[in-house]
Amino acid sequence: TRPDQTRPDQTRPDRDSCSNLGRNSSLELLRITAMFMIVTFHLSYKSGFDFTSESLLLNRLWIKFTGMGESLGYVGNNIFVLISGFFLVKSCTINWKHLFNLWVRVLFYSVIFFILRTIYKGDFMLGDAIRAVLPISTQTWWFISHYVVIFLFHPTLNDILHSLLKNTCRKFIVIFSAVWGVVLLANDNVRMWHLMDFVILYFAGGYIRLWAKDSGRRMYIVYGAGLMLLNFVLRCAVGEESLNMHGFMFWEIYPSRYLNAMTGVLNFAAAVFIFLGFLSLEMPHSKKINVIASAVTGVYLLHDHSITVHLWWYKVFRIASFQHSHYLVLYSITVVIIVYTVYTILELARSRIFKALSNGRLS
Repeated sequence: TRPDQTRPDQTRPDRDSCSNLGRNSSLELLRITAMFMIVTFHLSYKSGFDFTSESLLLNRLWIKFTGMGESLGYVGNNIFVLISGFFLVKSCTINWKHLFNLWVRVLFYSVIFFILRTIYKGDFMLGDAIRAVLPISTQTWWFISHYVVIFLFHPTLNDILHSLLKNTCRKFIVIFSAVWGVVLLANDNVRMWHLMDFVILYFAGGYIRLWAKDSGRRMYIVYGAGLMLLNFVLRCAVGEESLNMHGFMFWEIYPSRYLNAMTGVLNFAAAVFIFLGFLSLEMPHSKKINVIASAVTGVYLLHDHSITVHLWWYKVFRIASFQHSHYLVLYSITVVIIVYTVYTILELARSRIFKALSNGRLS
């Protein structure tokens, strides 16, 4: 095929430009939405609900949809990795300043939580101190630890993506995710293998940036929500039990594990559809949205630590005590908004103080 007759699916992306995109308010709004999903999931999953006793049907459906398995939280996580792949795929080098700022932020909150726990318990534990100063290595926040690994190796992942033709890259992602899906189906103990999920999602985000960034439609957001609902129905249908497959060889599969996985086909597809839907919004630049979105990492670090989980969900709001209340759904949403708002304010304040300290202008 002559150069002027090259088919679109036989082209390689332009590698001349290694600059990153600017802030996209549509995707910044998506980051806020994804973090809201994650906080909602953690509220339902970690509040100590007990539905062995009878309770209102609406409440049971709400808690199971938002907290059963890990689907809602994983779709939110998927979206963040897709965004990372989308923005980093044309980056040629590691941005060490970004990595350092992330490490400082994680270390700051880890040490603060350690100090608070030490004061509360009244004793000093050397093991806790070591984990406090090595939060990324010890996976105090598992998502951050995996993200750092991907960030360190993203130039290599980019080399792979840029070396593939469009059609080959699409097939590569499909085959890679399908093979990984077989592993998930056949193994119920792969929770620590999230790095494979991150790689698949990074490739998907990079693929969208290189070849499919204009293929989204606003209606895709509805499609993504529908896939999440379908996943919930299927999880309710299959339950938590494994299935024994008899044939040429004995094989035990775990459909619930696969449906709950980050790159289970429905969670994966839901995140991609929602991502493409928000990408198509083409919102005008919004300083307020961008500022709020800049705090999402801090919101994650602050709300998903054992200290704050116990404080907010058990002590302050006592979520589980409302499981028989007619106001549970409204109460849960209100609590999520309050927690999200408080932690956004705290993170923005920390960011301003740190910026002032770094510039030597703290009054």
